[in-house]
This record gives sequence, C-alpha cells and structure tokens, in this order.
Amino acid sequence: VFATAARGEVAYNFIHECDVGAHCLEKAAPHFHHNLLFDNARDLSMSGVEDGGGLRIAAEAAGVYERNLFWDNMRAQVLLEGADEAQVASNTLLFGREAPRTGSGLVDSEGVLVRSAGQADVRDNEILGQGTVGIHVLSAGDPHCLANHIHGAWQSAIRVAERGRGYFRDNKVQHVEVGILLQSQGDPLMDANTVTDARVAGVRADQGGQGRLQQNVIVRNEINVSVASGGSPTLERNDLSHPRTVAVRVEDGGQG
Repeated sequence: VFATAARGEVAYNFIHECDVGAHCLEKAAPHFHHNLLFDNARDLSMSGVEDGGGLRIAAEAAGVYERNLFWDNMRAQVLLEGADEAQVASNTLLFGREAPRTGSGLVDSEGVLVRSAGQADVRDNEILGQGTVGIHVLSAGDPHCLANHIHGAWQSAIRVAERGRGYFRDNKVQHVEVGILLQSQGDPLMDANTVTDARVAGVRADQGGQGRLQQNVIVRNEINVSVASGGSPTLERNDLSHPRTVAVRVEDGGQG
C-alpha cells in the first residue's frame, strides 16, 4: 500500500495472492514498473474487501504505472477511482476471469475499470482475454484512452455507461462479442479507432447509450453499428464497410 502523499519506486516484484495487489491512496505518486501481478482477489467473498484486483489507484492519486504484467487478477486488473493525473501505460493485461459468486451476485472481471470522475491517462496497453470488459468506464469517469490494443474479451472491448465519458483515440479492437458498448447515458468521444471482427456488433448503443463516433474504421463485423431501443449515438465520417450482414441497423426505439 502506498500511503497518502507517498512517493517512491516499485520495480521487478512478484505480487500475488492478495486481496489487492497494490493500492495507491490519495495523493500517492509512485513510479510503478516492471512488476508481475497475478492471482490477486481470488476470494473476495471471504476477505470482506469490496474491490480487489491487481492495482487500485484512489481518487487524487497520481504516478506512472508502466510496463507491468497483470495476469488473471479477479474483479479488475487495474481499478481507477477518479485519479486525474495517473498514467497507466504500456502494460500487458492478460486473462482476467470472472470472480466466484458472492452474496451480491457475480463480480465481473475487467481489464481497466474507471469508476468516478477523473481523467487518468490509459495508453499503449495490451489487453487480452478479459472476463467481461477490456476498458470499462462508469460513474462520470472521463479517461483519455489512447492507442490500446483490446482483443479477445469475452463480452465487450469497451463499455461506457452510467454517465461515463472519456476520449478514445487510435485504439484497436478485434475479436470480441461487441467492440464498443454504449449504455445508460454513457457519452464518450470515439475518434479514429479501429474495430474489426466483432461477433455480434462493432458498436452497439442501447438503454440510453449516446456517444459521438467520428473518423473510426468499423469494418468486417457481424453488424458494424447496431442502435437498439434507447440508443442515440452520433456517427460522422466513419468507414462502415464490409460488414458480414448489415453496416448500420437501427431497431425500434433507436435514434441518433
């Protein structure tokens, strides 16, 4: 644990079988690099810890977290809680799993979970095979997500919901169920991303999902863009060619 306002360097460590692998509290600003974090938060129901995982960065924490390997941590490989100045860059996040059932139901496993307002910088990360979502933005989170490669997630590569926002640019998404999922007033700016080979849809907006998508390449998906009831995204100057079935499908109740 990095205490409030702590600094320092943490490098070349093996961190495993903890409730939380590393926890950075308010105003902490470490340089955290070249660590291996694996098998953390394996049994949250027994520990009483609400939010476990590999790396947890609290509100108002800063620091640089780079070139680490996260492997099979439950709940979230990286959890950002309103950290405006944190930089999460050039990490590899592999094979997060779904955590066991607890009294409150199934706890999702995610690559990067951004929860509560904050503009952390998430860039150049390799995110492969997460249990549910590669990058998940909730509760007015507003990260800058740049040049990440997200593939093989069991559900969606990117999900923005619960009034989450964010700026997403130059990310590469492929081989997932849904590439970008926009729900419950999620309203990000998606600019110049590439989404290919999604098994259900490259982009799906429903249940109040919004968002502006511009200059993206969304091609070779089962459906390139799907707008279901309650969805109202804005699409401008995107390449929506070569779908397997339909380029843009707007269902009953869909807008945009």
